[in-house]
Amino acid sequence: MLAALAACFTLAVGVPAEADRVTFNRDYVIVASGNGGSVIDYARRASQVRATGATVQFSGRCQSACTLYLSAPRQNVCLMPGASFTFHAAYGSNPDFNRWATNYMLDRYPSWVQAWIAAHGGLSRRLLRMDYSYASRFIPTCEGRRYAAADIRG
Repeated sequence: MLAALAACFTLAVGVPAEADRVTFNRDYVIVASGNGGSVIDYARRASQVRATGATVQFSGRCQSACTLYLSAPRQNVCLMPGASFTFHAAYGSNPDFNRWATNYMLDRYPSWVQAWIAAHGGLSRRLLRMDYSYASRFIPTCEGRRYAAADIRG
């Protein structure tokens, strides 16, 4: 069932994974350019990050479903200068699934993200962009925790 929903939603929403520059292993996730995609796929990845205690380094733009990585514990998330987040409501599938996916994402964001979204009119088809200067008030910098692709291969 989840696989069928993921396939349907991936076809209907988001940018193909090839456009992303998100690197994963069991210890680190580096988001250099996360264009989003399937809410179910990103929910699964974010759940794994929370379960394993992996560190998420945001070093570029994180859009759409990619923002589910913000659900990781604060001590496991860090921010590089220039990182940004783009939020919007889920779209492209049937209205019931879109509503479920939008609520799922919103419920998983930390309270400071939920408050920021509410202050900017809530999730809709309109893109809401949170820049580094705002996010850095709540997410620690990656100072001393910079990971390069070479550090996480294999």
